[in-house]
Amino acid sequence: MPGVTCGDIGHKYGRQGLDNGWIQFTAVRIPRDYMLMRWASLSPEGHFTPSPNPALSYATLIAERFTILGMSQVLLSLGLTTAVRYGAVRRQGNRDEQILDYQTHYTSLMPGVAFLYMLNIVDKVLTDRWEKIAAYAQTDVKAFLREMPDQHSISSGFKGALSWYLAEILENCRRACGGHAYSSYNAIAGLIGDFGVVTTGAGDNVVLMQQSARYLISSVKLAQEGQKLAGSISYLNDTPTILRQSKSTLQDPRDLLNHEFVLDAMTWVCTKKAVGLSATLEAVGKDQFDEAWNEHQTELVRLADVHAWRYYLILYQRGIEAHKARKTEYAMLVQMGQLMNTFVLRRYLDLFMEEGYFDGSHAKLVRQLFLDQCKALRKDAVPLIDAWVIPDYILKAPIGKYDGNIYPAYFSTVNAAQKSFEAPAYWHKYVAPMVGPKKGCRC
Repeated sequence: MPGVTCGDIGHKYGRQGLDNGWIQFTAVRIPRDYMLMRWASLSPEGHFTPSPNPALSYATLIAERFTILGMSQVLLSLGLTTAVRYGAVRRQGNRDEQILDYQTHYTSLMPGVAFLYMLNIVDKVLTDRWEKIAAYAQTDVKAFLREMPDQHSISSGFKGALSWYLAEILENCRRACGGHAYSSYNAIAGLIGDFGVVTTGAGDNVVLMQQSARYLISSVKLAQEGQKLAGSISYLNDTPTILRQSKSTLQDPRDLLNHEFVLDAMTWVCTKKAVGLSATLEAVGKDQFDEAWNEHQTELVRLADVHAWRYYLILYQRGIEAHKARKTEYAMLVQMGQLMNTFVLRRYLDLFMEEGYFDGSHAKLVRQLFLDQCKALRKDAVPLIDAWVIPDYILKAPIGKYDGNIYPAYFSTVNAAQKSFEAPAYWHKYVAPMVGPKKGCRC
């Protein structure tokens, strides 16, 4: 069409089958009744009426961000399956130990395995909830508008916080496979590239985390004004009660196995951080608000991060209740949830200690329990990843073969590659002239 130009964005690192495109309009008139005016509208006279809630502009992105969590599970399961199986087969050390038995190895992989099981359940909880809310757009507009800000904040925070950790897990998988992870035949590097393409399409994480932080800061003010909050920020209704306790009562590491105990700690640090930052921003006034926001941007992103993890743990606990009747499976789900509870506390030990909630003795208890939990879960590492039932032809990684016979498979793959027994092209052109015999030399 005249004035319309479009094309493909070109090569990407990974996900080459995804044909993302671009489009430009030059002096193209779009009829008014072609515009999408479900919430915002433009009158024939040119008067623009914005949507009743800014979050409505992101309504389609909410579903996309939740979808990313589902898509990421596929990539993560491939990476973890390869890394865990390789760690169980590869042996090294004085006693010919499996490298998966080394503490540095299993502490880098087992939280990822637990996280993926949790993500599968949390993703279902989020999706079910969003489908109900999305239906309100047709049946109960007031309810839809009421739910939108919280859903937007949750999707922004989860996409940011969880995809950061998802990338960390994939990097741990790459490192756990040593030099073999750089081989194109083992797919690890490609997974990292694929993950980058999957997660960057729904917005920059730092921007998304700031959107979640703004929602938290504004919610603090509403709670202080006496407004009743609901959803992921409902705990701010109890701010005075929460902050009345200034230090943890933790004395026995078994307390950390109690979900409610961990949740209380996470709630405390979220509340403390949110109230503190809110007061700081409030003090500067509207004229200098943007400057003050930028001065505290890193802490605001951290606030959104810890808030997202807190809600993640809550949704997981809600989700596994449906599996209580299956006692064996439920016990394993509880064990993985306990590991992630400790993982999250360990992740934010600096915040807890900075705010005075934990001291050095508390930090030691958290760190030791984390090590113990990773070691306990390591015993079930292979069955846990085998339960995903990923065929070898889907895994596409010889070092992650189901039967454990990885080296013959790897070498046969390498040997079957085109020109695998020939010197590379650059050798003949650049290297041979420098190292080969000189003309006229009889040696």
